[in-house]
Amino acid sequence: RERLTLRARYGRVCLLAGQGRAEAAEEAAAPLIAHSDAVYAKVGRLTPRQAELWLCLANAQRQQGHYERALRTLQTYIDRTRTTGLSPNVMRDLGEGAALIERALVELDAGQPAAAQASLEARRAMSSDMDGYPSYALAYGRMLVATGRAGEAIEPLRRFHEQVASLKPDSPYAAEALYWLGQARAAAGDPRGRDLVAKAGATLAASPVASHRRLAERAAPG
Repeated sequence: RERLTLRARYGRVCLLAGQGRAEAAEEAAAPLIAHSDAVYAKVGRLTPRQAELWLCLANAQRQQGHYERALRTLQTYIDRTRTTGLSPNVMRDLGEGAALIERALVELDAGQPAAAQASLEARRAMSSDMDGYPSYALAYGRMLVATGRAGEAIEPLRRFHEQVASLKPDSPYAAEALYWLGQARAAAGDPRGRDLVAKAGATLAASPVASHRRLAERAAPG
């Protein structure tokens, strides 16, 4: 019964973060993290199903621009997955592997492309199969743009945008994908890239997600 209740509360943290209610997500996560800390201190391992709690908390912190806090959250989770003795598949899917992708996104937002590249290389060393991990394509494409390889970024970002837009074409998350595809095209010398960035800007400006609105400010002309 307690485990089901915890899972529901973890899901609420993710729901709030996905809605752009990042502060509320952090508030909802606080007692859950305290509980996790207490259990870990006692048994020295993570209890099941905690991935969404830690990853969604880090996402909420990233949305607010609290990059150092998000990185600490992810490092704590990574350290604890390593001491828990997860199987390689679980480690890749729900443990360190998932955290490395989220960490790369935080590092990119924080202006640390070399660190993001290292995080993505560490994730890829676990498995080169990225099916089921769409955010890897976003992080990888953004890293390529940030490290001067925009031409290589276009295809993974195009695929990512296509996938997100197929689910909900008018969502701010589809606009975010379009924004980064436009940035890649523009950096590669394609003048149509700026049009894509501008097109994404209006939707991003109206998003409840703070990090989307920051992108909209960058997309604004002038």
